[in-house]
Amino acid sequence: MKKTLLTAAITLALTATSTSYAGNTLNANQDGSSNNIEVTQGTGSSNIDITQTAESANSSLVIAQDGETNSITSTQSGTDSSVVLTQTGNDNIMVVNQEGDSNSLDITQAGSESYGSFSQSGSGNTATGSILNSGSDSYIGFGQSGDGNEVLVNSNSSNIELGSQQVGDGNFADISVSSDSDDFTEVLLTQDGDNNSAYIQSSGSGLSILAEHIGSDNSIDINVAGLGNKVDILQEASNQSATIYAAGESNSIMVVQGE
Repeated sequence: MKKTLLTAAITLALTATSTSYAGNTLNANQDGSSNNIEVTQGTGSSNIDITQTAESANSSLVIAQDGETNSITSTQSGTDSSVVLTQTGNDNIMVVNQEGDSNSLDITQAGSESYGSFSQSGSGNTATGSILNSGSDSYIGFGQSGDGNEVLVNSNSSNIELGSQQVGDGNFADISVSSDSDDFTEVLLTQDGDNNSAYIQSSGSGLSILAEHIGSDNSIDINVAGLGNKVDILQEASNQSATIYAAGESNSIMVVQGE
C-alpha cells in the first residue's frame, strides 16, 4: 500500500526534507523563491513528483533513489535554480523540465533498462549527466533551447541510446562515451542555431555517432578509438568545420557538409 509522506504547497522560503522506503509516493508543490527539497528513498519501488514555481529564484531539489522501478518527475520555473538527481538500480525513470535562466541540472543513473528525459529552456543553463554501468534498452535524452547553454555528459555504459538536442545560439556540448562490449551504443547530437560547438570522445566497440549541425559558424571535434565504430556528420550551412581523429580497426566515417 502506497503511503504519502509529504505534500507541500508552501510560499516564501521553505526547506522540505524527507526519507521514504519501498512502495512510497511523494508529491510536493512549492511556489515562491529560495525553496529547497531534499529526498532520500531506500531500496524498493517509489515515485516522486515535484513542482517548484518561482518568479524569483534560488530553488533547489536533491533526490537520491536506490532500487528498481523508481521514478522522478520534476518541474522548475524560475532562475538560478538547481536539480541534483541520483538513481541506482534497474528500470528507473527520470523526467525533468526546467524553465528560466541560469539553472543547473546534475543527474547520475547507474543501472540497466532505465530512462531519462531532460529539458531546459532559457539562457545560461547547464546540464551534466553521468551514465554508469547501464545495460540493455536504456535511453537518456537532453534538450535545450535558448542562448549560451551547455550539456556535459559522461557514459561508461554499453547498449544505450544517448541523445542531445540544442536549439539556439552559442550552445556547447561535450560528450564522452566508452563501451567495453560489442553491444550497440548510439549517440545522437543535434545543434540547431548559430555559433554552436560539439566535442565527442568515444572508445570501445560497436559505437554509432550521428552528429547534425543546422545553422552557421558551427564546429565539431570527434575522437574515436576502438573497433567497428561508425561516425556520421551532417553540417547544413556555411562556415562550419569538422575535425575527426580515429584510431583502431574497422571504423567507418562519413561527413556531409553543405554550402
